[in-house]
Amino acid sequence: VVFDGFNGCLHPEGDYKKLAVLVSRLIEDESLRIEMGRKSLELIQTKFNWKAIAEYYIEKYKETHGKTD
Repeated sequence: VVFDGFNGCLHPEGDYKKLAVLVSRLIEDESLRIEMGRKSLELIQTKFNWKAIAEYYIEKYKETHGKTD
């Protein structure tokens, strides 16, 4: 999962000039690469782990089927 400017960079499909600018920026800015990598790892560890996914689906089930204990 990539959020533009947070943990990665997005560009319009087919816009190779924008892609080149973004790649150049990442090549030149080591601290930006490190920060985006750190944010990606944090996002995966907090939002995309089995516990978080299970809790999400349990909540969605309760919302659609009513709470059952």
